[in-house]
Amino acid sequence: MEYFSIIVPKLANLLLLLLTGVIAFRVKAITPDSLKVLSGLLMKIILPVLSFNLLLEQRVTLFDLVSLKTMVLGQLAIYPLAILAGFLTVRLMKMEYPQKNVHLGCTVCGNYAYVVLPLLYSLYQGTRATIYIPLGCSLEALAIWTVGLALYTQGQGRNGLAGLKNMLNPTTFAVLLGFLVNTIRLPIPQLVADTIDQIGSVSTPLGMIYLGASLCIMEWRNVSNLEHALAYVAAKMFLVPLLVYVIVSHFLPETESIVLMLTAASPSATIAVMISREFGLDADYAGEIVSISTISCVVTIPLLFLCVGFL
Repeated sequence: MEYFSIIVPKLANLLLLLLTGVIAFRVKAITPDSLKVLSGLLMKIILPVLSFNLLLEQRVTLFDLVSLKTMVLGQLAIYPLAILAGFLTVRLMKMEYPQKNVHLGCTVCGNYAYVVLPLLYSLYQGTRATIYIPLGCSLEALAIWTVGLALYTQGQGRNGLAGLKNMLNPTTFAVLLGFLVNTIRLPIPQLVADTIDQIGSVSTPLGMIYLGASLCIMEWRNVSNLEHALAYVAAKMFLVPLLVYVIVSHFLPETESIVLMLTAASPSATIAVMISREFGLDADYAGEIVSISTISCVVTIPLLFLCVGFL
């Protein structure tokens, strides 16, 4: 497959949608208060509906989960690798608490929904590979609210598994419901199916506009933090996904290898800022990582595909 001809235009499209979000915020079409409403709409309605619809399209049953176990294990293996890269970066840059916690937490807190999902959908729309998308969303949520939260709160004397209940979110329930509907072959009326498809189709444009507007309310502090954020990009968003591809391509087909590589290459999600604020960490640095990693993925992802072409 000629990945560049698909990935580069799609990344340019995502960047334009991101810019639309920035403009919408600047002209006050989107405000900090409306961002909260938009976030709730995306996380509680649109993304779960999209996940449900993808499973319906591929008619994936609970019995098919056995055939997906390799991809589940593959994605779960990404997180220890990313965390290791984070620890090495923290040591190299001599970071200390609370910036250290934020940096490590961000290695797990990937923006799968708004960046990886549309890229995978562009690459594999209409193929069986789209079944990995809702599965990937659920695994990402599991990682963020268990291991990720433990990394954010280490040294605070808190229970790192306290956020486990957060993995029981609408997307997780939508995925389970999708598997159940397909397994028992419950018929979906065409009118309902069309509505579900229409709701899911707005996830990418609305998600990127939301992300662009969110970047406008994040604060930047100083140049030294910029260097740390760039180190995050180099390690987590380029070296780790490239290593993931090199390893898994010896065991898995090309499509699955690309899916896992893109999963590892995702920038940090805006939820990193929310978690940092909630636990009294360096929310400014979290915002810097989110901003720089989101913009940098327009460069790092094409570079990854360029490297893949030589492997």
